[in-house]
This record gives sequence, C-alpha cells and structure tokens, in this order.
Amino acid sequence: MKKIKEFLTSSSVKLSAQMLCASASFFAIMMCHGKLYEPKVPEKLKR
Repeated sequence: MKKIKEFLTSSSVKLSAQMLCASASFFAIMMCHGKLYEPKVPEKLKR
C-alpha cells in the first residue's frame, strides 16, 4: 500500500508540474499575442 501511495503522489506531482508549465507557457504566449486577440474579445461578448 505504501508503494502505491508513493507512486500516486509522485505521479500527481509530476502531472501538476507539467500542467503548471503548460499553463504558464500558454499564458505567456497569450500575453505576447494579446494585442491581436483584444479586439475580437468584445465582439464575442456583445453577441
């Protein structure tokens, strides 16, 4: 049981780290290209 718990915790930590890295990179890309997407957002909200 201990080995299973250790495996689950280690795998969950790795997954969370990957998710954080992916979200951070995606957020950075969105911030870089934010000027292109800003005009399109209000139109979608108005609809």
